[in-house]
Amino acid sequence: MTGRIFIFPQIEGNTDEGKEIRKYPCSIASVGEPRCDVWLRFAFLTILAMLIAACAPGQVASVPPRFDTGVDPESWARVPTGEFAMGQHDDLVRVDAFEIMVTDVTNAQYARYLNKALADGKVKIASGKVVGYYPGDQFHARRHEKKIEPGDWLHVPIGDGDLRLVYDGKTFAVKPGYENHPMVAVT
Repeated sequence: MTGRIFIFPQIEGNTDEGKEIRKYPCSIASVGEPRCDVWLRFAFLTILAMLIAACAPGQVASVPPRFDTGVDPESWARVPTGEFAMGQHDDLVRVDAFEIMVTDVTNAQYARYLNKALADGKVKIASGKVVGYYPGDQFHARRHEKKIEPGDWLHVPIGDGDLRLVYDGKTFAVKPGYENHPMVAVT
C-alpha cells in the first residue's frame, strides 16, 4: 500500500515502504506525519467561534412592530367576593370584590404609575433602583416560609437591559415603540 493510508486507532504496523503506522485519534492521515493536529485545531477554533458568536448581543430593531389586538389595555374586570385557597398551605382566605386589569400592565401605564408615585413620595430612586416602602408580611414560621421584613423593597432596576423605560433624573418615559408592550423587570 503506497500513498495515503487510512489510520484507525486499532491499526498498527508498517507500510510497504517500511514506514511505521502509529495509533492516532483521527480517521485519515498521510504516510509520515499525521494531520490530526490541524483538524483538531480547526474543529476547536470553529466551535470556539460559534460559542463566542452565540454570546454576542443580538441586534434589536430600533422600533418594534406594532400589533393591534383590539383589546383596550385600560379595561378592567370585576372579581366577585369569595374564598380561595392561598399559599403553600392552602389557607382558606375570604377576599372582598375587586377589579383587575384585563391585559398585562403596559410600559406606558407603568411609567405613569412611577411618575405619580415618585411625585407623591411613595417611591424613590436609590442606587439606580426604584424602591418603595412595603410594610412586610405576617410571618407564621412555617416550613419554607420566608420572613418579609418591612422596609424599602425593589420595584424596578433602572439599568436593566430588558427595561423599556428611560429615566432622565426627573421623570420616566417609554422607549419609542414599546408603549403598549407588557412591562417587564418588575419585582
